[in-house]
Amino acid sequence: MKSKSSLLYWYPKIKNLDISMPKTEIIKLTSKEIEAYGACEGDCFNLDRLETEVSKIIDSKFELPVFLRTDEYSNKHFWNISCYLDDINNLHRNLFEIISGSRCAGIFELPIEAICVREFIPMDTRFTAFSGDMPVNPERRYFIKC
Repeated sequence: MKSKSSLLYWYPKIKNLDISMPKTEIIKLTSKEIEAYGACEGDCFNLDRLETEVSKIIDSKFELPVFLRTDEYSNKHFWNISCYLDDINNLHRNLFEIISGSRCAGIFELPIEAICVREFIPMDTRFTAFSGDMPVNPERRYFIKC
């Protein structure tokens, strides 16, 4: 069973609701990639396929900047070199930072089953924080029971 924190779990439940949300595209990892990234063995940071897929999605469905994340993690405290992509030439670096950050998150790291490309929504940034200049914004959260 997928974690309820995973975008792969909750996003299919809400994606067709008549509510405002960022456009989202999901690239599922292969079982070999899931195993390699999870064990951090072998070719675990060969990002060629993911870079190609993310580039195609951005070229055909988005404009830069975009927000990148795994299904469970964005590494947003390192904003400028992880989840916020405003230059396609930095894609490899940003994917690497998100994946390696996910491996270090929490006590037992977080699983990685997908890379998600999301529409970036400009916000009312009041200040930035942490080494990645993460924007801090007022926000409202809505909870939907599905």
